[in-house]
Amino acid sequence: MLIALAVYAADLAVATRALAGVIFFLLTAPISAHLLAKAAYEAGYRPCADTKEDAMAEVFPQKD
Repeated sequence: MLIALAVYAADLAVATRALAGVIFFLLTAPISAHLLAKAAYEAGYRPCADTKEDAMAEVFPQKD
């Protein structure tokens, strides 16, 4: 929607802010997803049974 706003906007300032928002989202979304997954793993949520290898098992041992 921000890209559409940048294309539709007749004002260069609005288009610039919209494109800055898109770039910010593209840079921060993978980082936040990684941190959320890491926090879930540390809280005790493990990958599904179809996962072949749990690479984080050595880093964060499971609490019994």
